[in-house]
Amino acid sequence: MDTLNGTESQVYEYLREAITNKKLFPNTKIVEMDLARELGVSRTPIRAALKQLSYEGLIDIVPNKGAFVSSPSAEEIEEVFEAKMLIETQSIALASQHIQGWEIELLEKCLEEEARTHVDRDLLAFNKVNYDFHTIIGQASGNRYLEKYISELTTKSNLYLIFYDRFIETNIEDSAAYKEHREIIQALKERDAKRCITCMHQHLEHTYQGLNLKDM
Repeated sequence: MDTLNGTESQVYEYLREAITNKKLFPNTKIVEMDLARELGVSRTPIRAALKQLSYEGLIDIVPNKGAFVSSPSAEEIEEVFEAKMLIETQSIALASQHIQGWEIELLEKCLEEEARTHVDRDLLAFNKVNYDFHTIIGQASGNRYLEKYISELTTKSNLYLIFYDRFIETNIEDSAAYKEHREIIQALKERDAKRCITCMHQHLEHTYQGLNLKDM
């Protein structure tokens, strides 16, 4: 995607925050004219922002109908997590053999930041940390294609956490994701490929099972 200019970035951040903070719900239509009036901008930066949000999976642009907050189906969510389990278990197996000390340090910094996001109840910050955590492991695998797919799939799965998970409302000591991330780091430190695969699989399975998809 092209880099957004100042006004485009402001519109992008406004919409992204509204979606991630659940001010805009799945399938809500984004009316360009109303948004332009509300923000005091033309429709051009709004379209650029919507294009970027569409690329990230937060917005669906439907020809002749407009832009809508993404509304993933239960089938799509299941398929994304199936793909994540296949790709991320392979990625972490490779990472366990190739990961560098500085990459371990980055993962530990992610864990520290993750704890702060729970204290602050900051879902947007958690999603960034969660994205960084999984993509660092993808990078450590040494396979750029695995890293690319993990980046794309984590962007999608973060959206599901926004709409269908209440984990951020839990205290850090009760957070399964935090404990599982810590176990993953320890397995990587020990360069135990088998344990790494088990930890990652359990983590992704628990994340999927924690989504509230009953009413979809």
